Amino acid sequence: MDEQNGAKKTSESKQQLEVFEIRGDHFPITHSQTCNVVTRKSKYYVTLGSEKGNTQRSKRALAYGPTPEWTESFVIKNIREFIIVKIYQKHSMGKDTLLGEVKEEIASLKSILRSRTETTNISDAHHWTKAKSLTLSRKNAGDLLPILSFRFSITEQENKDHRNEPAINLPVDQNKPNDLLRSDEGNEVLGDNHITKAKETIALTATRSEPGTPTGPSSMSESKATLVGDDEMKDVVSAAQNALLTLRKKTSPTSQIASDDVDAVGDAVGSIIPVAESVGTLLDKVGVFVDLVQRMAEVHPYAKLAWAVLSVPFTMLQAQIERDKKLKELAQAINGAYAILTRLQSAQNIGAHYQNEIVTRLVMHTMKCGTFICEECSKHQSFVGRAATNFISLTDVRMKEFKDGFDDLRRELSQAVTVEDLLEDQRNGATVRDLAIHTLHYVDGAGFVPSKACLQGTRTALIEDISKWVKEGTSASDSGLGPKPTGASLFWLTGFAGSGKSSIANTIAEKFSVGSDRCLGSSFFFDTSKSVERRAEDIFSNIARDLAGFNPEFKNALVGIIANNPDLKGTSSVRRQFEQLVLEPAKKVAFPGNVLIVVDALDECGCDAEDERRDFLRILCSRSLTHRPSANDTSIASQVPNISDLPSNFRIFLTSRPEKEFEDLFAQSPNLTRRDLQEELAEQNIVDINTSGSEGQVDVDNDEATENLGYFRSVLGRVLCVQDPLNISDLQSLRPQEEDESHTKFFLEHMGSLLSGVSTNEPIRAVHTSFRDFLFDSTRSGKYHIDPAEQDQILAEACLRVLNEQLKFNLCDIQSSYLAHDAERVKDAKAILRDGGSGVLIYASVFWSNHLAKTSYNEELAVLLHTFTEHQFLYWLELLGAIGEIYVAWGAMRTLIEWTANKNNKLSEFGKDAQKFISNFSDVIARSPPHLYISALPLAPRSSLISQQYLSQFSGILDVQEGKQQSWSPIDRTFGDRGDFETKDITSITYSPDGTILIAVAWTGLVWLWNPSTGQSIASFAGFEKSHARITEISPDGRYFAIGSEEGEIVLHDMKTHAVLWGPESVGGGKVSCIRFSPDVLFVCAGTEQAYMGTWDVATGAKLGAGADPGVQVKLHSESGHYMTISQDTTLVACSPSGESLVLFSHDDGSRKWSNRREIATFTERASCLAFSPKRDRLVSGQRLGAVKIWDVRSGNQLFDYHTQHTNLISALAFACDSSFFLSSSEDLTVQVWSGAGAPIGKALSTSGKVTRFIAIAQDAKSFATSGNDGSIYIWDRAVVEQSSLLIAKQDSQLPFPSIITISEDAKHLYGACSDHSIREFDMESGAEIGPPIRGHRSTINHLAISPDGSQLVSCSSDQTIQIWDIKARLRACDPLEGHTSFVWAIAFSRDGIRLLSCSGDQTIRIWDTATWALIGEPLKGHTDDVRAAVFFDNAARIVSGSDDLTLRIWDAESGDQIGEPLKLHHSLISAIAISLKEDIIASGYFDGVILLWDPSFMGSTLEIRHTLYHGTDIVQSVTFSADGTRLLSASTDNTICLWDVSTGNLIGKPFEGHSGQVNRVLFLKASGLISSSDDGSIRIWDIEAKSLEPKSEVDLQASFPRIDRDGWVHSDDDPPKLLLWLPPHYRPGFQWGRCRKVIGCEPVDIDFSLFQHGDDWAKCMKPWNN
Repeated sequence: MDEQNGAKKTSESKQQLEVFEIRGDHFPITHSQTCNVVTRKSKYYVTLGSEKGNTQRSKRALAYGPTPEWTESFVIKNIREFIIVKIYQKHSMGKDTLLGEVKEEIASLKSILRSRTETTNISDAHHWTKAKSLTLSRKNAGDLLPILSFRFSITEQENKDHRNEPAINLPVDQNKPNDLLRSDEGNEVLGDNHITKAKETIALTATRSEPGTPTGPSSMSESKATLVGDDEMKDVVSAAQNALLTLRKKTSPTSQIASDDVDAVGDAVGSIIPVAESVGTLLDKVGVFVDLVQRMAEVHPYAKLAWAVLSVPFTMLQAQIERDKKLKELAQAINGAYAILTRLQSAQNIGAHYQNEIVTRLVMHTMKCGTFICEECSKHQSFVGRAATNFISLTDVRMKEFKDGFDDLRRELSQAVTVEDLLEDQRNGATVRDLAIHTLHYVDGAGFVPSKACLQGTRTALIEDISKWVKEGTSASDSGLGPKPTGASLFWLTGFAGSGKSSIANTIAEKFSVGSDRCLGSSFFFDTSKSVERRAEDIFSNIARDLAGFNPEFKNALVGIIANNPDLKGTSSVRRQFEQLVLEPAKKVAFPGNVLIVVDALDECGCDAEDERRDFLRILCSRSLTHRPSANDTSIASQVPNISDLPSNFRIFLTSRPEKEFEDLFAQSPNLTRRDLQEELAEQNIVDINTSGSEGQVDVDNDEATENLGYFRSVLGRVLCVQDPLNISDLQSLRPQEEDESHTKFFLEHMGSLLSGVSTNEPIRAVHTSFRDFLFDSTRSGKYHIDPAEQDQILAEACLRVLNEQLKFNLCDIQSSYLAHDAERVKDAKAILRDGGSGVLIYASVFWSNHLAKTSYNEELAVLLHTFTEHQFLYWLELLGAIGEIYVAWGAMRTLIEWTANKNNKLSEFGKDAQKFISNFSDVIARSPPHLYISALPLAPRSSLISQQYLSQFSGILDVQEGKQQSWSPIDRTFGDRGDFETKDITSITYSPDGTILIAVAWTGLVWLWNPSTGQSIASFAGFEKSHARITEISPDGRYFAIGSEEGEIVLHDMKTHAVLWGPESVGGGKVSCIRFSPDVLFVCAGTEQAYMGTWDVATGAKLGAGADPGVQVKLHSESGHYMTISQDTTLVACSPSGESLVLFSHDDGSRKWSNRREIATFTERASCLAFSPKRDRLVSGQRLGAVKIWDVRSGNQLFDYHTQHTNLISALAFACDSSFFLSSSEDLTVQVWSGAGAPIGKALSTSGKVTRFIAIAQDAKSFATSGNDGSIYIWDRAVVEQSSLLIAKQDSQLPFPSIITISEDAKHLYGACSDHSIREFDMESGAEIGPPIRGHRSTINHLAISPDGSQLVSCSSDQTIQIWDIKARLRACDPLEGHTSFVWAIAFSRDGIRLLSCSGDQTIRIWDTATWALIGEPLKGHTDDVRAAVFFDNAARIVSGSDDLTLRIWDAESGDQIGEPLKLHHSLISAIAISLKEDIIASGYFDGVILLWDPSFMGSTLEIRHTLYHGTDIVQSVTFSADGTRLLSASTDNTICLWDVSTGNLIGKPFEGHSGQVNRVLFLKASGLISSSDDGSIRIWDIEAKSLEPKSEVDLQASFPRIDRDGWVHSDDDPPKLLLWLPPHYRPGFQWGRCRKVIGCEPVDIDFSLFQHGDDWAKCMKPWNN
């Protein structure tokens, strides 16, 4: 009965046909109508249908050209009789046409399967049909009929469960497994590792194929469990499904989201084919893999999910991938891995265990990568479009990890493919030598294609010339360099895209591949669409295998090389491949004739690593590269092998576009013959145009022809000299006044073969740069020559004329000043201009100065410029802001200054003032162009020429009544990635030699590249994968930059590409604290804070000098080397071990061994930084208490010792390159300029409340940069700095600002600790200073406290002392209290005033008797780091303290004992402590912005935290309870103050904003007010509730726009905020707004808002008669 059922089941089984790949040949091509040598590839798609009429169409990208391929899977079920394959030609317009069809009977296909299985003894069910001619739908014009074949399999379908299909058997002869791997002489030719792998593979495959081995469902299920049954795979699959579902919900165009998550994921996975179409070739190999594994039950469902979760986000990001280097590299790595995978011969091969394991890991890695990208797209809107800002740099690290993972898997798969190739070769009876050769990677299909050769009878003269060269090589006359060179000859054929280069290459390759002339050794055709497979890393292994087939002796030599170097099989090194696979065997072989190698489309060469592409180009460059690299040379110091080392009978035929990179590369090649296809075509077209008129032929020598030539040069000159391509209409607008409008169109419409866009309204551009080169070269173009200088003069005049005639106020119709001008509004502004016929204004506004820079001074242009500066300048800035191009304005003014230098003083002075205006306000204009008029213009300094010129034309703007800025600030511009100090603090900055790039390293380890002229970000990336970058240095030639890490490592980067050239290399323990390149850029030195030093060869990364062994590290001394610097000539190192002495090390003998130690001095005041002068004759040391000491290096004598310029720790020192001056910065928030001789220039300038960490001086010494601790970078004008310093010194007008305050009990007197270490008293009512300053401290005053009886003022300082002052007498009441051995951070009285406590960086707390000021008992010890704050409580019986050790501790004030265990309530440093008057609640503030409210009566495990308050993310500097204990004030380094409800923990109202620096203290003033002090130099008195005597309109404004952010914008509380106005830094300290009712300590600012027009009315700001 079972047998009958089985027979019945078999008879009813259904057949399934699967087609895996379809190939065509001899398909028609279409000829261009303009030139019959240029062809256009036709586009085709395919359909498959059965006898039942079921039809499937190819869903992937269209196939192109005469040899189309479709590599996708077609499954036709229930097929019985035949299949019809139809080919359609795709048309961009009109209906697609049927080219032809092929019909195959199923019986015939089965016969093919049976016959080939019997012949090859392999049960592989995939085979190719014989190529068949298409039955054409219409007569073919060509000689050859199109043919078609396809690869297929047929299965009997009984069940949809693929696990019931039989396992794949690959029979292997196990009797002689080792013979496969040995040569005839018995030598192993593959290497031990490969032999082991091959043996394991053969044994494994044989075991799986042994007769009787179970192959049914059970065995397959077991395999599946092994592969994908583990928990990790389940987790990965679940995460991928969730990520895909979330992304679909986020991006769904409708609100209808499937309720069933499984269905939603299924929908996404099911949509992979349409997604594949949209992604195109970006991830094409992943899609091919999905088709390939349709039959694999183990992998199939996860492969489709992997494809879906990867392709969906990549589709969203497709547009930005070309702009985003990291995304593009990741996509290429993915494609690279899957490209190797698809080389496996069949889906069954992937089923082999050793391969299936790799494939499973690849699928899992793909799902993880796709999950990550889906999540980023879902979570962060900024991820989409990230290339525009490049701000998501930490994400780049993860993407690199995924890229590296795909690269590793690609290498593993490549090895697996090699093993599979060995097995296939064994089955086919390959020889031992064949097997050795076949271990080399080979790219199929990269050779020449005869059908792509030139049409018969075309290009005959050129082909004959090339053929002659193949036979004779490069002659001395060709090279033009004297005697005939040795080595291979190179023929370089150049031409623009579509000029026929590839056709000629195919023709030459075909011609010399057969017959008596046969000498083709190899051909390799690069192709952009196949850049993943055809890379620089592939070409020489292909050439080696081709040459092995061309010459048996070469094969023998190659086999021996592989045997001795088994790792060559997998190397990606282009240099090694050329040296060992091509050059070495070629030198061992005597070729009987010439050897031709054809390389096509060099410009389309792909690569995985830029270094490999660079090596490939060096090899093609047939010249010796032993010289030291120059700034413009890509060579390296060591000998680079190249084609000149090949035998002289080698011929290299190369084609490419004539790109500058290649022009430079081959410029000095002695073996070169060069032909350019462009020149022939260009000259013919030009002659045709200039000998034709509307009436027919004209005489080229008559007057009309001469006039035509002039117009021709004018029109073509505009096309070729504009900085950005323009359409015909815009080109007409820029014509000279004497030229007729019709000329532009007349000349251009005949240039379609050389210019693109002439028949449309698209921008017109040369098809290739060689056309421009031809016309610009007078020796080549003759009478058609175009003089670029003449054209730039014409274009400069035309641009200025357009600006003067067309610019006007609010040209882009901006509706509101409240709105930020985003990318969409920029797009709208450009559309308004173009739609209004003013598109040429965009070009003229951006590029007029580019043309001006290329002309000489002349009065005609000067007149136009006067009109522009006097009438149109502001409208120009407004337009640039509207179209998103404001940052070109500064460079335009620089051009104006240079162009008018010593020629036109008025224009020159205007340009200088305009540069200041642009530097200060460009960010404001970029964010909201209307604020050019309503914020920038009224707040510009009185001395500004622009303010004087234009202010009177506007009436509805702000009117500064008091506190107006008089002159420009020394700071030109501020930019950076700003935020809290813990994440944004900058640890290093440096200028490039040309001043165009500023590199900054942030505390997070991010490396930022900025344009210092505009403040725009160029790039950012993580400096190290496993550590944080801390310091950077740029080489003197600007080609490299080095980065040092926190873990003592150094890496070298390429300045242009930012790629890592070598590293990380270990310097030693501790973070890298100094880096210096040698002047000749041969080596780079680095030192660490633990005094380790190392030196490396820049070119190779090899360690040099003493300790050249990578395992040996050189340590200069045993103490800390944190303060270390290297002289500019790298012969001296200066250290200050532990900051206590000054020591020099040198290596004058050239050994780079730092052997000579010389101690110059010991310090009582510790050093904090060091700097050599460029001439290394002076050494400057900055001290912790603010002194600057200058030393003579030769003698070691101290030359100068300055103690008064700075009053706090010196944070940075920097010399100008010419030694003309140096700079110092200090934690007293000032910068000082010094002469080169060592004298201070004027007085130190304020840094506006910002601590300057580092200084970098531009090489031209005209500007310098400083970095703030919030991530800000400031660019200073050195000349203005010196002027301001001298002016302040003369007027003595700079008041040292108070930053720490306290107030008397009656709130009538205010005491402030100032930056000059003095204490000043102010009258609270008037704000006036009372009496002379109180002086006594030698360093920063950290805290002030007034005794409860109001008679004494106590101060503590970083000078380690506590001072007691009699308030009435204004004198010191007793000697300073000493005993602390580090900074004294805080002091506090007991409530009864009997005791005072102090806490210090020495980790102790001391208690003092206020009657005698004697120390009571021993210091309280227990904390393990600085004690920042402490207070008495419980009637002064106990003390609570907070420390940098993250703990709070309770102490017995009498015994000094610690009570209980330390309290670790939060994972951050404790910065402030306060206790309520009732002592029932304590507030502790932390470095991360958290404030905890807790009850001190419950200790230990029962401690109760009542509330957790979140001030922000910056340091909480101060906490203070109100007298009734119901409210709490907190102040932070984020410039804000918060008021809290103690009972609920809620914020009361909005934060108090107005300070432009960190807020250090905040105190209550009775019940209705508060007072605060800040590093911005101001003391502010606030009303808790808003009260104002201002006019109602201004009160309403303040209520509607209550916020002031750290960038100076006054705005609303909306999201997004409405922008009211922007305050320059000068105005911020004294500006009163909202609840602020008084400012003390700085000049007040009074602004009249009564006429202010803003919002929708902003355009009314201009006086009517000026509009």
